[in-house]
Amino acid sequence: MASATQLTDGPAVDRPVSPPGPASSGPAGRVSRLAHPLGWYVGSRLLVLAVAALAVAVRPGVTAARLVSAWDAGWYLNLVKHGYPTAVPDVAGHAAKTPLAFFPLFPMLARAVAWLFHVPNAVATTGVSVVFGAVATVLVARLAARLTDEHRARRATVLFCLFPGSAVFSLGYSESLMIALAAGCLLALLDRRWWLAGLTAALATATRPNAAGLVAACAVASAAAILQRREWRSLVAPLLAPAGIVGFLGYLGRHTGEPGVWFRVQREAWHQEFDFGLNTAKTIWNFIVDPLGDSHQIAVMVLLVFTLACTAAFLSMRRGWGWPVTVYTLSVVVLATASTIDIVRPRAILTAFPLFIGLGALTSRRGYLLLCGLFAAGLAALVFFPFWASP
Repeated sequence: MASATQLTDGPAVDRPVSPPGPASSGPAGRVSRLAHPLGWYVGSRLLVLAVAALAVAVRPGVTAARLVSAWDAGWYLNLVKHGYPTAVPDVAGHAAKTPLAFFPLFPMLARAVAWLFHVPNAVATTGVSVVFGAVATVLVARLAARLTDEHRARRATVLFCLFPGSAVFSLGYSESLMIALAAGCLLALLDRRWWLAGLTAALATATRPNAAGLVAACAVASAAAILQRREWRSLVAPLLAPAGIVGFLGYLGRHTGEPGVWFRVQREAWHQEFDFGLNTAKTIWNFIVDPLGDSHQIAVMVLLVFTLACTAAFLSMRRGWGWPVTVYTLSVVVLATASTIDIVRPRAILTAFPLFIGLGALTSRRGYLLLCGLFAAGLAALVFFPFWASP
């Protein structure tokens, strides 16, 4: 296996090495490395389930059916049931909200699960999300251990599982699938497994638009491999990486007879586009002028400050972690903070999962425990008040 330092931007980070023995090698070691991330993932899902049950029991209007179809989960259910429409609905000369905005891989998997196991569509979408949430957690833990050490990797994994954005792992959302594929791609890039990196990136870009950060990561890794070792076969990764998004956009153009339809739907119906941070700047200015005027604005500012702090922690720890990891992380952060609607939503931060590796590596024990408590409280609040704002 190639060393990760071959794709890094500086000297390798000194990492404590576990002593040889049952705890670090062989089947027992593999089970031990799986037990921690899966244990925390299951624990966080039980927390979500318990709070959701409490919300259903005590909050008027909150039902299990509404929870599993809330926000984007309802649109994914629509896709599983009916597929993509052939025309864009129109309201007053502008596109209305439509499932054409949602990428295809997650609903395709959910439809396959519903057909294979004869389960309701809502069960299939939620089940796919929960299962790939577990896969994502294990792969994020593996990447964290690769970049730091076992102790810091465990911290990063706990923070990842408890972060409020992880609520979507218990809903019919595509983030769990995208993160699993993105983490797998970054690990493959560090190992110079170019075909695997390209294929996982291609699948990820068929899952969510912010997976486009993997295209840049593959390009940077390939460029480094060519410059350092004349490894021309590395080009397969950046060539395959955009296949998912290119194929989806091409399909939508042919399916609806309107090239570029996805961009129009995003702009007119969902009011979402990359605006180079203008909406973020407006939000910051409005907060300065009237800091207590809007509770949603306060939440956005808290998340924005948190994201910037996490990014600073990541950048302070990333030396030796490799340009692919850095480029992917910063790409997702930029997309999350410089778009008109998805401004630092918790689930958008979650997809920049290497931030949690930096956070787990940098925080003191007291700071780590404080973050665990705050994250768990935020996760519970997001589930208990499910219709206040999209996660």
